[in-house]
Amino acid sequence: TSTGSTTRPFDRDGKWSSTTRERLDDAREKLIKKQNAEKIQRAKAFLDKTLKRFQAAIHRLNELADRLASRIAKFHAAGVNTSQAEALLVTVQAKTAHASSTVTNNAVNTKHGLTTKTARSTDQRSTIAGITNAFKEAEDKLKEAKKALSNATNSLKPGRNATSTHATSTKDHENDDN
Repeated sequence: TSTGSTTRPFDRDGKWSSTTRERLDDAREKLIKKQNAEKIQRAKAFLDKTLKRFQAAIHRLNELADRLASRIAKFHAAGVNTSQAEALLVTVQAKTAHASSTVTNNAVNTKHGLTTKTARSTDQRSTIAGITNAFKEAEDKLKEAKKALSNATNSLKPGRNATSTHATSTKDHENDDN
């Protein structure tokens, strides 16, 4: 048996020996660094997944807006009043563009913030809170764009838009009776 203090976890007073304390402190620091790295990886994975989800939603809305634009052109050529649908289409495009820029800019800033602020959990929390708010804002804009797209589509349906330019007069109907 060895009586040296390096093999004993406690000294004679019942406290941790200095070498044991140093080993425990080193192990604690390594564990904290490992946990922080795992948190950052999870946050990045969440950010990537959410970013892909928003980009897919933006892409779907843009495709629908393109299809609606072609329908508006078709109805306009047929003489239907499409002014309300055109105005709503502009709204859809503006809100979709705003959501896209918000998501992209904040995602880049957050990825940078997560990589540079690895040690302090308060910085990580504030960075994640910032991106959460940005995603919420983008989500609201996408909901508004979807609602405007729906309203634009509905405005093109028969009976929901103003009368067409091919209105008939009552004199034409009177001549049909004779």
